[in-house]
Amino acid sequence: ANPQSPSLGDAYAAAVTQAQNNTDAELLNGRLAMIGMTFAAFGEEITGQGPLEQLSLETGVPVIGVEGFAFAFGLSMLYTSTTAVASTFRQTLSGDDGRVDL
Repeated sequence: ANPQSPSLGDAYAAAVTQAQNNTDAELLNGRLAMIGMTFAAFGEEITGQGPLEQLSLETGVPVIGVEGFAFAFGLSMLYTSTTAVASTFRQTLSGDDGRVDL
């Protein structure tokens, strides 16, 4: 039982600590994204078609269907990241550090 409730500053500090722990994964993700964008640019230069049109050629899915999927995927990523941050703040403000005392 925590007699004093953590402050919003504590919640922010916990979120910053969690973000620092994810640094290696974020660096890898960023580098892979840069490589993907480079290949997309080369593909567009070679074929004269953008990345979505190239995907349509490979899969047979019309570009308009891919755009809808991309929009839905983007919304789901926004929702997931927002709820993850909110959950971290909620846990810190409630004093729940995730550890189990035996």
